[in-house]
Amino acid sequence: MDNLINIGIPSKGRLRVDVLKIFKKKKLKIISERGERDLIGSIENKPYVKILYLHAREIIERLGDNSLDVGFSGFDLLKESGVNVQNKINVVKKLSFGRANLVVAIPDLGLMFRLSLILRKLLLNSEILRKKELGLQLNIQI
Repeated sequence: MDNLINIGIPSKGRLRVDVLKIFKKKKLKIISERGERDLIGSIENKPYVKILYLHAREIIERLGDNSLDVGFSGFDLLKESGVNVQNKINVVKKLSFGRANLVVAIPDLGLMFRLSLILRKLLLNSEILRKKELGLQLNIQI
């Protein structure tokens, strides 16, 4: 599918639990056929979304090589990555979970329009995304 949205979620630990709570709170049911040990999932009634459970560091790497459209990872891991990777990633939202700083990030390729379309499809009829009238500025509330 050409318009498949790949979302990276940490495969284990507190970050995974907290990210999954965000999806649950927003009534986005993640389906994983084999349960918590599965590496691939989807969102119910969103056939264009693929969930990839990855190590938090791999999420940063895959955002950097553009094989993920959206990823949740630690801000510290982004800052520890190489400058060439950091320059390719745009932090969209910083989230605080306990003492950890989590970020929602996308590859920074000047694709704010693409992000707008991705989030619009993913969060259709949701309060999370409100596109402003001028330009493609986004106001994301999670």
